[in-house]
Amino acid sequence: MKPWNVLAATLCISLVPLLSTGTLQAQRDHGPRGGSAGAGSYYHTLNPNEQTFFNQALLRFQEVDSVSGTIEKGVGLGPTFQRQ
Repeated sequence: MKPWNVLAATLCISLVPLLSTGTLQAQRDHGPRGGSAGAGSYYHTLNPNEQTFFNQALLRFQEVDSVSGTIEKGVGLGPTFQRQ
């Protein structure tokens, strides 16, 4: 290799860490956000059909279903999963 190629390669290799330290130090943790979480609703960019779909899915998600049959008498996973 020619000496100036070695010098150029060495310069490039040594400049990468030097120049990247500014970007590595730029990240910082702002900690927990104050106020309410702002969750639990749909995105405001959804059209009316998508908003309706979201609301219906939210209602189904909030339903309480019994796995063991103690909330709703006789309703559970069925005989395959019951210990009887």
